Amino acid sequence: CRSICGNKRNLTDSQIKLLAQKGGIIGLNFYPPFLGDSFYDDIYRNIYHLCEMGLENNIAIGSDFDGAVMPKEIKNVSKIPDLHAKLLEMGLKKDLLYKFFYKNGYDFTTNLWQRAFSILK
Repeated sequence: CRSICGNKRNLTDSQIKLLAQKGGIIGLNFYPPFLGDSFYDDIYRNIYHLCEMGLENNIAIGSDFDGAVMPKEIKNVSKIPDLHAKLLEMGLKKDLLYKFFYKNGYDFTTNLWQRAFSILK
């Protein structure tokens, strides 16, 4: 979220709202210039902001493990369970984390494929 970290490549609140209205999903990217200097706090602040906007069904854990330099806390996919545990410790509920780590991405992909195949029929 650009309101959390002012990088020009981050989404503005109006862009975020439009993505949500269109059924899109917002992947939280771990690349430090897009996130900030305090990995866990910045991930939490982005999640909190998006939830305040009513978008708990549009949030997904993204990453950027395909070549970007990652923060020391999450150098690779093996550290995803640590992120989950830390967000629980910070007060996020298990049912929300289930959505962010799995369900929202699954639902988005399932709906996308259903729409794509319905066009082909």
